[in-house]
Amino acid sequence: MSNLLTLKDISILITKGTTPTSIGRNFVSTGINFVKSESIKDSKHLDSSLFMKIDSETDDKLKRSRLEKDDLLFSIAGAYLGKLAIVQDIDLPANTNQAVGIIRLNKRKANVDYIYYFFSQPSVNKYINSLSAQSSQPNINLELLGRLSFKYIDLKEQIKIANILSVIDKKIELNKRINTELEAMAKTLYDYWFVQFDFPNKDGKPYKSTGGKMVYNAILKREIPEGWKNIQLGNVVARIGTGLNPRDNFKLGEGKNYYITIKDIEQNKILFSDKADRISDEALDIINQRSDLKEGDILFTSIQPVGLTYLIHNKPINWNINESVFTIRANSSLVTSEYLFKLLSSEQMKVFTKNSSSGSVHKGIRHGILKTFVFAYPSLPRIEKFTAVIKPILQKQYNLEIENQQLATLRDWLLPMLMNGQVTVK
Repeated sequence: MSNLLTLKDISILITKGTTPTSIGRNFVSTGINFVKSESIKDSKHLDSSLFMKIDSETDDKLKRSRLEKDDLLFSIAGAYLGKLAIVQDIDLPANTNQAVGIIRLNKRKANVDYIYYFFSQPSVNKYINSLSAQSSQPNINLELLGRLSFKYIDLKEQIKIANILSVIDKKIELNKRINTELEAMAKTLYDYWFVQFDFPNKDGKPYKSTGGKMVYNAILKREIPEGWKNIQLGNVVARIGTGLNPRDNFKLGEGKNYYITIKDIEQNKILFSDKADRISDEALDIINQRSDLKEGDILFTSIQPVGLTYLIHNKPINWNINESVFTIRANSSLVTSEYLFKLLSSEQMKVFTKNSSSGSVHKGIRHGILKTFVFAYPSLPRIEKFTAVIKPILQKQYNLEIENQQLATLRDWLLPMLMNGQVTVK
């Protein structure tokens, strides 16, 4: 037997799903999970937050594509072409649509983790995308999916390689879960202090809940603690700037530094991936003359998705931003960077930016409009007490994110070397 096998050679099923609306059915608010390709990202497992729902009758009609544990899902159409994920117990019961290929492996021939890692290699993903028909949207059909080949190795060797890479991915996933919990904790604390006004009073008890005096504020149209006042964001900010677009200023694709745009920013996270554009050292200097990024500045995306924020913990040395990203600096005589970061990340700010954004194609917000956001301002001492509580949480989140970047780099370095035999497992 040749050591070059196809997915069809090692599978007991290769199929795809169907969109419920094509059979006269609709999505529902609760029921059976329905996986779309958007749930298949740069992770070994599915993003359940993006699941849709179908009822059991629809699931019966689509029983051909019911998912099982350890099914390998392969995005076969659209922007996510070539991305993979493995179905877990917690995802079930579940079904999927026609943009997702389902590969059910023969477990006596192949290890699902090994196959996932092999086809997750950037070089393999690039090859798969090159097979796309390049019609209205990129796609590959099931026949082509089944013909995708790989160098077959003994099942025990597959498991050894997969175990090494899985250990790294498990640590990355654990860090992500911890960060999600820390994010929820930080949000709760902010809301407790500055939305519900139950910050600790002089006796350490919740201010409003224990009868702290509240006064009506006509500008905010609500009661706020006595001694607080309404203030515009522009009054507590020392500087708002942006990065720079290439135009005649510099060229993209030269150098090793990262050129960060809105597509590279998630909430409190920058994605330093191969998808980010690169710039030279000279371009980095040109951009920084305008952005002047410093430790403690806050990034704020100004066009859709508007309002994603990131607190800069260390002065950037190998990245900078484009014009669609604001950099906002706290006026330290009135607020701290950590408080300003949570204020800019708050639900009130999200509502304000949603109502204040404009644009026919891409919604966005301007500096001047953002500065008019009005909020209930306490005092610098109160903000400093809050900062003493929130700063260790934000630092822990940052440290875990840095650790995950290092782990991902190690995994991505090991992956091709394990697959081509340059590194072996004893």
